[in-house]
Amino acid sequence: MSAPEGYEKVSEETHKAVQVNPYGPNPSDYLSNVRSFQLIESTLREGEQFANAFFTTEKKIEIAKALDDFGVDYIELTSPVASEQSRKDCEAICKLGLKAKILTHIRCHMDDARIAVETGVDGVDVVIGTSQFLRKYSHGKDI
Repeated sequence: MSAPEGYEKVSEETHKAVQVNPYGPNPSDYLSNVRSFQLIESTLREGEQFANAFFTTEKKIEIAKALDDFGVDYIELTSPVASEQSRKDCEAICKLGLKAKILTHIRCHMDDARIAVETGVDGVDVVIGTSQFLRKYSHGKDI
């Protein structure tokens, strides 16, 4: 369509409206490296810390397989030093041959690290409490 006489046709390409988020940056501004993100799933660790929560070994295996099928990169388990059953469950899940790597939380103790490695985990998350109580009674270390 041509412009009316005395008027010049304006190209839409040069005058496109640009919408700007008035509330600040867009989430996509921070997701340029989303392809390098990895999922660490903690249901089998955090979930058991909820009051009255209990997963049987069979339920833990079912959850671990579902998480692996979903495609998480890492599955966190309860510390194998928390109880004898936690150690056995950790060993059982490590033997499943999942694609996901298996992690467990341990205190900052060499014995905890040794036990975790013996279960077959792929890695450990080392935690050290900063409260005076935890430093004295759980870790036996001072910051």
